[in-house]
Amino acid sequence: MPRRPPVLPKVQHFTREEFIAYRFDHRWGEHVAILGPTGWGKTTLAQQLLAPLSTPDEPTVCLVMKARDATVQRFGKEQGFRRIATWPPPVYRTAKMSSARPPGFLLWPKHTFNPDVDEPKMHATFRAAMTDAMKRGKGIKLFADEVADLGRRTLKLERVIDNFMSQARSLDASMFAATQRPFNAPASIYGQSTHLFIGRDSDRRSQQRYEEIGDCDPELITHVTQGLHKYEWFYMRKPTDRSDTVMCIVGA
Repeated sequence: MPRRPPVLPKVQHFTREEFIAYRFDHRWGEHVAILGPTGWGKTTLAQQLLAPLSTPDEPTVCLVMKARDATVQRFGKEQGFRRIATWPPPVYRTAKMSSARPPGFLLWPKHTFNPDVDEPKMHATFRAAMTDAMKRGKGIKLFADEVADLGRRTLKLERVIDNFMSQARSLDASMFAATQRPFNAPASIYGQSTHLFIGRDSDRRSQQRYEEIGDCDPELITHVTQGLHKYEWFYMRKPTDRSDTVMCIVGA
């Protein structure tokens, strides 16, 4: 007999604006995973979540891997982020006053378009930022726009990412990790994230990894996400000491 679909709990729907303003309750040290296929709006969603959370005292550091990225550049300009090529930025070496600091940074190493040169440089630069973010803590947020490439595929920083995901929570630093290749993402992205946004993905390899999330039936996640329209997200917040599991659909 064919397997019956899982019984769905009551899942509320919210517009993107309603969700960010009234439902997204992010605390220091909580990690966020955004998992979805190409063109689903992962970068835009991450930027919308991060914009109200980014301040001079609790900055966001975007780890930019691409030589050119108009979406990230536009976001940085709108939010007043400072573009830098190395870490730490000058304001962290000298000035201590928050007025001297922007609400965030675009950590964007210069490209020579030679991967033998650029990849080791990015590896060292992003590793320094992740390590330093754990030391500083207190609301610092890292945004990795393609965490699969940052991890095992290109820059080979999976061990550093796993260390950050497992330890930064108690140090009040957070990672916002997005990927269009969920099946290649480091395991810690699934197991250590408190907040997960999952788009419709027909790739069976991605669906099989929902088992690593915990605290939710992976078949239920697959069933709900297959009914999503483009740019919609299934949101899940894992149970915490202040609430049970929270699930809803976030609109486009």
